[in-house]
Amino acid sequence: MKTRLIPLVLLFVTYSAFGFSVNPMVAEFDPDSTRSQQVFVLTNPTEEPKPVEITVGIPHLDEKNVETLERGAGEENFLIVPQQLIVPPNSKRSVKVFWVGESSGSEETFRIIFKELPVTLPSEDLGPDESSFRMMVTMEYQTRIWVTPKGLKENLSVTDFDYVEIPAPRKQVAGEEPSTEHMLPMLKLTVANTGQRHGYIRYPEMLIKTKTGDTLKFDHKKIDPISGQVVMKESERSFKMPWRDDFPNFDNIDSITLKVKKKSR
Repeated sequence: MKTRLIPLVLLFVTYSAFGFSVNPMVAEFDPDSTRSQQVFVLTNPTEEPKPVEITVGIPHLDEKNVETLERGAGEENFLIVPQQLIVPPNSKRSVKVFWVGESSGSEETFRIIFKELPVTLPSEDLGPDESSFRMMVTMEYQTRIWVTPKGLKENLSVTDFDYVEIPAPRKQVAGEEPSTEHMLPMLKLTVANTGQRHGYIRYPEMLIKTKTGDTLKFDHKKIDPISGQVVMKESERSFKMPWRDDFPNFDNIDSITLKVKKKSR
């Protein structure tokens, strides 16, 4: 008996065809307000109904800033209406999430998890001497929830910078011997947040001051790898970005600072 495996490429094609979406992916709640709520819109652009279940989890960061999710934790702090629903084909449905917990006085973060119940992918007809397995695909969105009392501020600053090189694939040029990798020069920035709420690196402007007295400015489009990143309260993160030709020589850099804007100009 032969076993025919569904090609891997089918997984990706069908995955998008069977998908739904959630908006917004980031939301904030005021724990001191009795009316603090958020409406999430689920969109199903496919021809099939989408059964969805909504749950809550608490993310935890280890010492290496690797996040793990404690599913089911924190559910007592939220009222979700409805918690299970079916999104009809080519339709949208709304889910209301209310904060019903007590304020701890400090910022907390959660994940609201929108999980599609399993869907069986169709498979082609097989002959009498063949067998196949069924592939199950489900989609899951983990939205970021901030529960932030009013008055808390972020405080972002660059605490360290360095020139580093990382291995990267080399683009093969016709006629040359193939090379598996080369060293890519990078600027490594360590950004600390000493504030009491999470800090978004929104539309950052990086200022590099040289030892010869010059100040070079780079807007968010030129330092895209760190634009939009988040640094949790009372923590720090390191980021790497490709070394630009218009950066000064590393030995001539005296200091690096970031200015964060609310809006792009």
